Amino acid sequence: MRLVASLAWCLVSGLAATLTFPPQGFWWLSWVALVPWLVALQGATPARAALLSFVFACALAAPLGAWIPGVVLEGFRARPYGAYGLWIVASLSYVPAPVVLGVALSRLASHNWLYPFAAGLGWALVELSYRSLWPRVPWIQLGAPQIDTLIASSAALWGVHGVSVLVVAVNALVAQGVDRAQLRTVVAGGAALVALALGGRFTGALYEEQSSDRLKIAIAQPGIAMLGPGSSRFQHETLAALFELTESLPDDVEVVFWPENSLLSTLEGRPDLARRVATLSDRTGKVLLIGVHRQTQGRRANSAALFEPGQTPRPVYDKQELLPFAEQVPPLVGRLLRGSLGRLTDRLVAGEYAGPVQVGDSTARTLICYEGTFSVPDTPHADLIVNLVNDGWYDLTPAAEHHLLLSRWRAIESGTSLLRAASSGISAIVRPTGELQERAAVRETTALIARVAVSTTLTPFERWGYVPLVLLALVVLGWLGYRTYSKPGGSTSRSAPIAA
Repeated sequence: MRLVASLAWCLVSGLAATLTFPPQGFWWLSWVALVPWLVALQGATPARAALLSFVFACALAAPLGAWIPGVVLEGFRARPYGAYGLWIVASLSYVPAPVVLGVALSRLASHNWLYPFAAGLGWALVELSYRSLWPRVPWIQLGAPQIDTLIASSAALWGVHGVSVLVVAVNALVAQGVDRAQLRTVVAGGAALVALALGGRFTGALYEEQSSDRLKIAIAQPGIAMLGPGSSRFQHETLAALFELTESLPDDVEVVFWPENSLLSTLEGRPDLARRVATLSDRTGKVLLIGVHRQTQGRRANSAALFEPGQTPRPVYDKQELLPFAEQVPPLVGRLLRGSLGRLTDRLVAGEYAGPVQVGDSTARTLICYEGTFSVPDTPHADLIVNLVNDGWYDLTPAAEHHLLLSRWRAIESGTSLLRAASSGISAIVRPTGELQERAAVRETTALIARVAVSTTLTPFERWGYVPLVLLALVVLGWLGYRTYSKPGGSTSRSAPIAA
């Protein structure tokens, strides 16, 4: 294939992958979107594979972050070069990992029946690198659009990135099928993939039945458009809406959740506000879990506080994953660039409070804002997952739906309900199956009231996390690499099938 044509196909492949995410949400396109990229990689030299993968990765990442400049310019009064520079830097940060994978896949034997597994597991390592290394924003998860399909339940076994393995493996299988001479290889790989999907579906379905409905909760969404961080008018209108919503709730509601930044000031700095909320809890007899700021280590922490009737309010969780270029500015960023981002940058600190908290008769694991996009294996089990969010600064962009999509997977991975309290949207109650039980519209002032399922059973994913997936990826990639290079001229031969 000519280089220009290959580059065009890789561009199309990356753009097609973006269409699987909101606002388009063409989830079915996930199964074939990567085929042009994978076909173009077959037999490519390392330099060519790197170039093709660079184009593919840019076409995938840049459109997903296209909302960044407008939001940073209008909402945070940034300079144009800062807003567009942030978008470019954010997009390019997703490029190196797919480039490395593309070069590796181009050197492997694409005629081997293990090749689809190598492609899928390799992509899972790419996604895990996004959450563990730079950029530490796991925004691109190719399995995430499958949230409402039958294979979604398999995330209870291997997590959302395991679902990505299956999606990318099917793409690689289709890419193999382009060569009709590989029919037997495609059949063998396809049978293995079907077995993998059925095993995950069966295991995940077992944990869908482990939950019971027993806790009556409410999520208060003030729905006030964000006027800017620290705005006294925003704080006043938000609190007024939250108080009104809470006071109007039925008596049998046990716990109420308020969103992130319900109190923009610190608990120590505005004790009068803390007293008002405590009085509300005493008067209504309801437990309140709300997003606050608090002073710690001489700086502020983005936190959650628990208000219980007749008790002193106390912080119970501090945000552990700070958003790059917003809550935590990298040391290499100078004053000029920091100043160009306007009011976006806010130097916070990850505090000491973490882990599940007792909320009424149940335990809850708290995640603040974009922490909901991170899988949380190998942590103590909780009956509920609570995600406190302030999406007010991008509520009218596709990012709000994208953020909700990614956070819904935490319910399946943990086998319990996810309660998402957002400032201006999108608040939601997610069942253990990942299904939306209730949701609010963007900028809607409302309270979601429901009896939610809680679970005391650990899923396989909670026990082992991604350790089995990473080990399997290393074994498959290593074995396929060995079979490729163990043949005479194996690194360059692409014409004959290689048996596993």
